[in-house]
Amino acid sequence: MNKYMSRRHGIDLTLTVDIDPPKDPSIQVRCIKDHGDVEFSIGKVILAKDTAHLLPREEAEPFINSGILVHME
Repeated sequence: MNKYMSRRHGIDLTLTVDIDPPKDPSIQVRCIKDHGDVEFSIGKVILAKDTAHLLPREEAEPFINSGILVHME
């Protein structure tokens, strides 16, 4: 099982500890403030008020924390 879970030979996931499924790598957000052009790993995105986007979760979270984006659930 250790070999199966290892990064080098397996799936790089600890099956005995990670009981919650991983979060979706993308997140649906809505822009609540104009912020202009932002370069994400998926390319340039224009963050204009009242626009919706599907963005990489890790890259969107700082904008959510700063009040520029809100998570659409």
